[in-house]
Amino acid sequence: MSDKLHKLFNSIGTNTLNNEQTSIEIIEEYIKLNNTDKLKVNNKSIYLMLGATNGSSILSRLKGYQKLDEYNQVRKKVVNGVILPIAKFNNLVEVDKKPKTKKEKQDNKEDKQQIVEEDFVANKSDKNISDNAIRNTANNIVYSILFLITQDKKAYSFEKKRVHINIANIEKNVVKSVFGFNKDKVKSSDLWLACNLTLLNKLAKNVLFNVKVLRSIKDTESTEDTEQAISEILESEYSEDKAKTMVSNIVKMLDYLDTNKYFDGIIQVSNHIDTLDEYGQKIFDLQNDVRKQGKNNYDLKGTWACEYNHYKEIKANTFEQLESEYNKLLAIK
Repeated sequence: MSDKLHKLFNSIGTNTLNNEQTSIEIIEEYIKLNNTDKLKVNNKSIYLMLGATNGSSILSRLKGYQKLDEYNQVRKKVVNGVILPIAKFNNLVEVDKKPKTKKEKQDNKEDKQQIVEEDFVANKSDKNISDNAIRNTANNIVYSILFLITQDKKAYSFEKKRVHINIANIEKNVVKSVFGFNKDKVKSSDLWLACNLTLLNKLAKNVLFNVKVLRSIKDTESTEDTEQAISEILESEYSEDKAKTMVSNIVKMLDYLDTNKYFDGIIQVSNHIDTLDEYGQKIFDLQNDVRKQGKNNYDLKGTWACEYNHYKEIKANTFEQLESEYNKLLAIK
């Protein structure tokens, strides 16, 4: 066992927590500026950027958005227009750049070829890492800042690098989603809760975002988690135990599609089974072996034996197409 490795890994965790606490301190500074009417650049404030007059109108405007991209545009506007410039990071503000000309690209390439310092690339990478960390932090605090701006000043406080929120006026379902308990069962004296950056961001999104958008984010994250898990399974070495687990999960997924009546998906799975190379060849060989040994001529369709050429294939990728083509086949209007 290595004590040094244990200490080094612990330092990674500590640094992450320190970064969250520093982010809370950054948020506090922006809120102080807002509460003294100084959170503006060239007389342009967040309120003006969002077409709002006060915190309530910001909340109303944000709640009205129907797409995640609309929230992303607000975040980008606030970061580039206020968050970075007021902290003297104008160099990190994203601007629409014109495509470089062929000559500019060639000059840039020649300049790079002239650089021979040993640590130039590493230093440049360090600078990019630092700049990205600053910009990522700016992006990560926007919704928390907007949330606090929409709240009464008496409903929050900053203490010991955390934000304390009075949840008395926060909707019950939001409290349940973020903090995991029913606020109706909590004493009025216990309605103040401490938030680190992660909790504050989660609370902010649940308060500011349209329910439809929140649901789409959750669905996207769930889909990404599923895709990641599937990728990891497919990239690992095959084993029969793993295959059995996969089959069990596939069956559960098909049951899920069936329960939710997503019949188009079931048809697409069925169609895909018919295109499998190894399985298809195995079925073909089995059919041929049987035909050589007897007079009966059958095809296998799944686990059903059908008389050869006594069935019709219906090409469909949705249940609507299947129903339409099936009705045409049987001359049903």
